Amino acid sequence: MAQDGARGEDVADQGALVLELEAGEIEGDAGDVAQLDKLVVADVALAVAIGVEDSRRVVARGSITVARRVQQFLHAAFAYGLKAKNDPNIDVTGIDYGLAFNPVTGTQTVRIKNKAEDHYPTLQELAIAWFKIDERAGPEIASAFRFHVAMGGQRVTETCNAHWNWLQEVHGVLCLCIPNTKTGIPHTVPIGTHAQKILDSIRPYTGKCQVLFPQRHASSTPIDYTSISSAIRKLRVDYKMTAWTPKQLRRTAKTVMSDNGMELHKLDYWQNHNQRATVSQRHYLRATHLSEKLEVMQLWDQLLADALHEYQGIKLRVVA
Repeated sequence: MAQDGARGEDVADQGALVLELEAGEIEGDAGDVAQLDKLVVADVALAVAIGVEDSRRVVARGSITVARRVQQFLHAAFAYGLKAKNDPNIDVTGIDYGLAFNPVTGTQTVRIKNKAEDHYPTLQELAIAWFKIDERAGPEIASAFRFHVAMGGQRVTETCNAHWNWLQEVHGVLCLCIPNTKTGIPHTVPIGTHAQKILDSIRPYTGKCQVLFPQRHASSTPIDYTSISSAIRKLRVDYKMTAWTPKQLRRTAKTVMSDNGMELHKLDYWQNHNQRATVSQRHYLRATHLSEKLEVMQLWDQLLADALHEYQGIKLRVVA
């Protein structure tokens, strides 16, 4: 019994850790579905041990939001396992999850409301992280972070997973053409000046790999974006920055560019927010909106350049 309890605690800790890594930085894209599939196959036997007491234990350490997310994640995992046998779209040949019901269904939900976050990195904090990331990360992670910043608020999972063959010329403009996105809509993003410099710097080292930012010992596997998040957490402490994560750069980009006069619909094109709400958009609209995205890219490049130059100027004055 003690051993079973320990196993249950291990799984609870693992689930809490996954969901706590970025205080909810879970993106619902195709990669998460694949990850969920692996989780169900590998850990469903251990996850059966999760119950009300595990959620209470997480709540007791003050992580109420995390506790609820653990419940939601486990409920989804078991629901996936239950329907797998009867869904012709899921190949589970030779796999038996041994589930008769969803054990999380009867667990009382932790009562707390999700609310939109207000915190996000300022341009000044991004400038600090841009120049100081090497203190807390290796060259692969540092380059991936700078590329993510240079891309002006794209999804961090998409910039970290970028492949070299996603770089294509579209109407004479070098773009990152992301085939699979959270919204299910392919996304074409122009490459700006800062992003181009990063690509030029890493090409001699990763140009023969499939991905832009490969893991050190697996050249075809992209780095895990949580490695960037871990480095940023340490930098925040080192330089007394406010709480923010790489994911929240999307909020920074949209806010500061809107404050600088960029129209909201162009920012939506830039960040690939759902543009197919109507029947005609969903079935017939396949425009890339490249000209509008070029305007946004140029504004972000300028705002980022100003922030980086300002930080360098401040540091030079301090040294002098």
